Amino acid sequence: MIIHVGIVLGILSAVLLLAQTLEPLRETPIRMKGSASYTNSVEVYDSAATPALQSRFDSGGAFNTAKQVGSTLATGTAPFAVTSTTPVANLTAVPAIYNKVGTQQTAAHLVQDTCTLGTDCAVTLSGSAVFTSATSYTCVCEDDSAIAACRVSQTSGTAFTVTGTGTDVIRYICAGN
Repeated sequence: MIIHVGIVLGILSAVLLLAQTLEPLRETPIRMKGSASYTNSVEVYDSAATPALQSRFDSGGAFNTAKQVGSTLATGTAPFAVTSTTPVANLTAVPAIYNKVGTQQTAAHLVQDTCTLGTDCAVTLSGSAVFTSATSYTCVCEDDSAIAACRVSQTSGTAFTVTGTGTDVIRYICAGN
């Protein structure tokens, strides 16, 4: 089997970067070895009596780890730079919500849905949709059936009522924490 020198150097560079990242953990040495089961890869193990695989770097540039990925970058510096626009199923991005003086609101989220006046516009939020209090979020509504006004009255962090004309369908969106 021929291993391209550039691939090996790239993998070793990644391993050195990992070693620098793990510098604070010097009292726990790591072990590295090439892998027969994964072509052209370098594996990093812990120093337990029976070493456990912690990370793997392959020749294609992929990095796999059994540990949490951390960053020590200062606030204001993005810890990831991603070109792909493909969404990741188990990764969510929370919208940044600020008050009028620019203070970011923590635990912010959005709730969006529809209701039909006269049937289900007394909305009860549950689970991850719940807000902290009646004043920690704002809802706006739009009548989908006609050019007519609608109004949202927030009674608590778990409930609000939408009122409007007749039996129109109303879209609403709420934002806050």
